[in-house]
Amino acid sequence: ILLLGLGIKVPLWPLHTWLPSAHTIAPTAGSVLLAAVLLQMGTYGIVRLAVGTVPAGVAQLSPVLAILGVVGILWGGLACLVERDLKRLIAYSSVAHMGFVALAIASGSETGLQAALFGNIAHGVVAALLFFVVGDLKEQWGSSDLHVARAALRDKAPRFGLALVVGLAAALGLPGLVSFWG
Repeated sequence: ILLLGLGIKVPLWPLHTWLPSAHTIAPTAGSVLLAAVLLQMGTYGIVRLAVGTVPAGVAQLSPVLAILGVVGILWGGLACLVERDLKRLIAYSSVAHMGFVALAIASGSETGLQAALFGNIAHGVVAALLFFVVGDLKEQWGSSDLHVARAALRDKAPRFGLALVVGLAAALGLPGLVSFWG
């Protein structure tokens, strides 16, 4: 039951349905706080409370945790392909990222737990950057709808565009950026 409750907080698939809506209606500061701190509390809770106190129980449930992590990775990635709202897109990418963290926890190894915690922190930093950038874009544009054609950021705000590109590249896990190492 502890793993289930913390799985909602992570959020693991299929317990993730609250996250895109929460990010969509939250102001920028709320989205940053949610992505940078509050999601990480669920994963840290699994490592600290569940793995730390009942490792045998987590070991028995680790195949289920691994399956939920893999489905979350695939589900989040596929949802990103069709999502047209920037905030929801980043929220679905968070579901995928946290799926990788859950998969690392399910490995049950010390290296897996370390990778999960590093990936957890990396996700917090990258998601916070992306929500800051998207929040500012939403404020400038009036919406975060990708269906609307807009002027290129490289022409209007090149530094801002660079921050967006670096954040998106880090979210992809490109080598040399923080998410790659997790």
